[in-house]
Amino acid sequence: MVVGRWADVRRDAVARRLERGPATSGVFARTNIGGDTITLLDSDAQPVRTLRAGAGLVAATSVQAQAPTWVVTGTDDVGVAAAAAALTEARLEQHFALAVDAGQDVPLPVTGAGTGP
Repeated sequence: MVVGRWADVRRDAVARRLERGPATSGVFARTNIGGDTITLLDSDAQPVRTLRAGAGLVAATSVQAQAPTWVVTGTDDVGVAAAAAALTEARLEQHFALAVDAGQDVPLPVTGAGTGP
């Protein structure tokens, strides 16, 4: 498990896969290098929404046959705290990736109409 602001978490090679999107990470969200945005994707890997201040992300990703690495991160300290709070069995049930925006869980990939990037 890797926990922290994206600028710190991205030092981990497995976590850094999130910057390359679902084809690489299996997670339907992308972070930018600076860590100030999290872009949520639909099942076609198309951007649906971009989260900024206070947003968090909990995601599991792995390389080849390795055990998954859980990434708990956010755009800032508030986002990291929101993501850490979401790391519960009840909130992650049937999900391996979950964004948190303004206190609301957003299962990934995003379904239905979004608000645009």
